[in-house]
Amino acid sequence: FPVTIRIGDYLEHPEIYSLLSETYYLEAIDLVKEKHNLNETSVTVIYENADEVRKYYPKLSSICTEIVDKKGLNSDIDAFNLLASATHLIAGNSTFSFWAAWIGLTQRKTTIVPEDERLNGKQSGLREISWIVLDARTGKIKEKRPYVSWFKEKEDRFHATIASLNEAVYRDWET
Repeated sequence: FPVTIRIGDYLEHPEIYSLLSETYYLEAIDLVKEKHNLNETSVTVIYENADEVRKYYPKLSSICTEIVDKKGLNSDIDAFNLLASATHLIAGNSTFSFWAAWIGLTQRKTTIVPEDERLNGKQSGLREISWIVLDARTGKIKEKRPYVSWFKEKEDRFHATIASLNEAVYRDWET
């Protein structure tokens, strides 16, 4: 399954962006393996430059079956399609991987995305989608719940309200 990493300009602007911890990726891989009883897994890291992955994520790169960078792909569209069509996906902290995570969500078994608490809720939309949200630094689960669309939640509340009103009317009618 693919793992996406974003390094690039994150190194140039550490006051704004930060690299995801290696722990995030390792915990996410363990979570997928445990959730689906996978002993052997084929982990593919997708990134612009394989040497940077090896430098900043040595443990992750040592367990990967393959690191695919720009040299190994025809285009960014190939990388995007690989991510979007993955059975299991561990997304990085980039718009590119989040879009791929979102687009392939309905046919994927597991989607894991990072949340960085230092962004003070700016990523609140993460909680609205049926993926597993891990802490960007510790790799611990922050959110894991079945997906219920905003419409379904409102519909359920509507039916509960109608049911309680019907009960109240029925009680009043009996007395």
